[in-house]
Amino acid sequence: MSRITDIKPKSSKSRRYHIFVDGELVTEVNEEVIAKLDLRRNQAITPQRLEQIATAQQDSQTRQAALNLLNYRARTRQELVRRLRRKNLPADSIQRVIAPPICQMDGGQLDTSQ
Repeated sequence: MSRITDIKPKSSKSRRYHIFVDGELVTEVNEEVIAKLDLRRNQAITPQRLEQIATAQQDSQTRQAALNLLNYRARTRQELVRRLRRKNLPADSIQRVIAPPICQMDGGQLDTSQ
C-alpha cells in the first residue's frame, strides 16, 4: 500500500505544501486541507484518498475565491456563483462551497435579499 512519505512547504514563505507519496510528488495543498484531512507522514494512502485530497483542495480554493469576493462587498448567491464561474472554478466545487450555510463562512457576508 502506498504511503505519504513527506509533506514539505512549497517555499519558506508559502502556506502551500507538496505531498509526496512513495517518494514521488503527487499534489500540492494548503494548510487548511492538511488540517481538515489530518494528513501526516507515513499515513497509508489510497487512490480514493488522493481524490478526496484533490477535491478538498479545489473546494478550499473555491472557498477562498468566494471569501475574497464577499470581503469586497455583499453579493447575492446568484451573483457569487456567476463570479466564481467566471474564474473557471468547477461547478461542482462552487455548489459544495456555496450550499447553505454559506453565512457561517469566516469573513464576508452574503446578501440574501435578492
